[in-house]
Amino acid sequence: MEICNWREPKNILTLLGITFVFLLLMTALLREALIHQPWQISVQGNGEVEYTADQATIYLGIKVEKSETAKEALDELNESMNDAVDAIKKLGVEEKDIHTERYNLYTRYDYISGKSILAGYNANQQLRIKIEGIQEDRDKVAQVISAAAEAGVNQINNVEFEPSNLAELREEARLIAIKDAREKADGMADALGVELVKVIGWWEDSQYPQPRYYGEMGMGGGGGGGPVLPEGKDVVRVNVSLNYLLK
Repeated sequence: MEICNWREPKNILTLLGITFVFLLLMTALLREALIHQPWQISVQGNGEVEYTADQATIYLGIKVEKSETAKEALDELNESMNDAVDAIKKLGVEEKDIHTERYNLYTRYDYISGKSILAGYNANQQLRIKIEGIQEDRDKVAQVISAAAEAGVNQINNVEFEPSNLAELREEARLIAIKDAREKADGMADALGVELVKVIGWWEDSQYPQPRYYGEMGMGGGGGGGPVLPEGKDVVRVNVSLNYLLK
């Protein structure tokens, strides 16, 4: 029986190769074990903050149709819009809270007997108007819409009601959610008989409040066509997930 001499070069290379493959295998197994090692827990925390809308945003506009010339269309539009803006300002709305969203001029065609005939020029301008302090003056939104309508506004697209301190509400809800998650983590750690070391992961899902819409309203005015302010409260929600390293 032939006895293997490990001192021979070819046998030494074989041994080194086997050792190298073994180390690679052990490294892969150790890495896999570390990745899936249950040394962390994940907890969910929820935070909610109630609010009452205290500001409104009105989207309105003026549309001029079938003017004979482009200049006539723009002149009529600008005159009506200036009157509307002046009427809105007289109600205490500051100029910084009145913004132009769109300003358009385009040709209008009619199709007669299969032919395209120039029918005139259309012009359109849309405004975005922010109204603050609506809880203190609950008629302000309706008054602005009514005054704008009397001055020539013929489009009311929608009205949104929102909180003015949305960023602060989100932060408050976030802190409540984190506190909730930490309390849950402490309870789980006590139940499992382990210790929390530190937070090693963080995830957040913020459910921002949707503005309340009153779309496609009629013109305000004495007929009571203005919007009714929303009653009750809405909620800002923030959900967080914390991953803790365990000892």
